[in-house]
Amino acid sequence: MFGRLGLVLAVLGISLNASAEKLQFLNECTQGKEITISGVGDILLHAPLQAQAFSSKDTFRSLWPAMIPVFGKFDLSYANFEGPSAEGLTSSGQKIGKDGDFTYNSSVYSSYPMFNYHPRLVQDILSSGIDVVSTANNHALDRRAVGADMTTDVMRKIGLPYTGTRPRGAQSDHGWHAVTEKNGFKIAWLACTFSTNGFPDKDNQVLGCYTDTKFIYNYVHALSKDPSIDAVIVTPHWGVEYTHAPAKQEVQFGRTLIDAGATAVIATHPHVIQPWEKYTSKVTGEEGLIVYATGNFVNANFGRVATQVGLMVGIKLVQDARSHKLKIKSARYLPLVMKQRPYRVEPIVDDSQVGGQYSTIWTKMYPAENRISDLSRPFANECKN
Repeated sequence: MFGRLGLVLAVLGISLNASAEKLQFLNECTQGKEITISGVGDILLHAPLQAQAFSSKDTFRSLWPAMIPVFGKFDLSYANFEGPSAEGLTSSGQKIGKDGDFTYNSSVYSSYPMFNYHPRLVQDILSSGIDVVSTANNHALDRRAVGADMTTDVMRKIGLPYTGTRPRGAQSDHGWHAVTEKNGFKIAWLACTFSTNGFPDKDNQVLGCYTDTKFIYNYVHALSKDPSIDAVIVTPHWGVEYTHAPAKQEVQFGRTLIDAGATAVIATHPHVIQPWEKYTSKVTGEEGLIVYATGNFVNANFGRVATQVGLMVGIKLVQDARSHKLKIKSARYLPLVMKQRPYRVEPIVDDSQVGGQYSTIWTKMYPAENRISDLSRPFANECKN
């Protein structure tokens, strides 16, 4: 499997030595005002995970208890919210039950192939320390247009910023991005998806990575030039499921996004991890980070070992003294493994916590020097010059 990965990456021009070489940025030792960001992958809740949440006193937080203090070590945290949160809405569009009722009904809160989640999930994500989510993915229209509207509505009510979808009837100038503010910095987030699983987006509710490519380029460029925005993070939903190598299309688009002015690209969808790369823009000359796939964050697909492995990516940004924009100072990663009985995400600081069938997956793609080895200090020992 990894021999083929190496061949594909060689063809695409990504260094074959990426797993052996530390990923370093020019601003690694720059002093200045900073902000830290974490990003995890897909929150994709199959039936056993939803059943556990409905029966647990900690509800959906029972699926990632060890991650809550880890999120707290970052100024901002991101995840992909894969599927709608349409309270009481069946896949046929029937509304059943009373709002506010926290009772598991698998015909409402469903799993593959058409997902739907109770709004408590939105609240639990926010209270766990995740500050912004993408709602643009191939399951965004699993409850059709009304479900997408209900999802963004509950996120606005609860106060969880989202990006990549918008309500029906939105005017052409309605923004697709979200802005988070922390430490005096404003970070713009923009999500898009390669697909909506064949459900037609008649009301233009979901931003398409490849149907709206030129629009996205211009959108990112405009955000990067906005004096009120300090950095732009793009979170595409792309790629081929269960493959560890990005396709040429993703490599080209990822680099195009950095050329447009994005600071970093953090991608999801393949349900397994893919490599990262530092890319220096041929347009701006700035260094950017592209994470081709962070894998799953929460899922119950135990048919493949690789789908149980995900990553938390950590990025430290520092303010440039001249432009006052944020630049990447360092990048880190933390392997995550989904376990069962009970289902929960476990951060892996030491490979002795898991078997070699798991650790081989990340050690083939990610350098040991960039790994988070201390959960209390994710960016420890970042500058040794």
